[in-house]
Amino acid sequence: MDLSAFYITFKVAAISTLILLILGIFLAWWLSVSKSVFSKTVEVLCLIPLLLPPTVLGFYLLMVFNQNSTIGKAVYNIFGYSLTFSQLGLVIASVIYSLPFMLQPILNGFRKIPASLIQQAQILGKGDFIILWKVVIPNSVGAIMGGCILSFMHTVGEFGVVLMIGGNIPGRTQMVSMKIYEEVQLANYNMAHLYAVVLILLAFVALFLLNIINRRYREF
Repeated sequence: MDLSAFYITFKVAAISTLILLILGIFLAWWLSVSKSVFSKTVEVLCLIPLLLPPTVLGFYLLMVFNQNSTIGKAVYNIFGYSLTFSQLGLVIASVIYSLPFMLQPILNGFRKIPASLIQQAQILGKGDFIILWKVVIPNSVGAIMGGCILSFMHTVGEFGVVLMIGGNIPGRTQMVSMKIYEEVQLANYNMAHLYAVVLILLAFVALFLLNIINRRYREF
């Protein structure tokens, strides 16, 4: 078994999940308190990856990330690093593709918090950041943990976006999903089964943890 594929997969998933955790909390907080049409539009845009085929999103990200595009060329000229066929590109693409899986649970958790708790904090003169840190987040631990698990596992199982942005470069951008595809193409079905079973076990553990979290934090 090629462990480098697992290393790259877990590395990309962990970094993406950490970025999504920070982004998801602040974005969900803004969306939960804002009543503007603009915020509703932003929410819809953030959830679009749920409905788009991964190859469609991967195709447009490839158009944006490649070195002939304005963004791709600027990143390469400044940092000397290409966004395509690189782990950096995989992380950025994963953040975009897995955003709904972090945002939706956290947003639902924030919206279930009794308005009276936030109003009491406002009466005491607490600012928005303090309210978020001291009131909202502690009462949304289950939702946040659920979002982390879902976004991590969603990134682990990526295929279409990984194929379009990272390709299938062993030891560099080859994630487990691509390794399974490669083994199937080579008719190495036993190895494909082995990689697939590991992902199935991870999915089982993830769902088991989600079930525990839902029971533990069912009040929110």
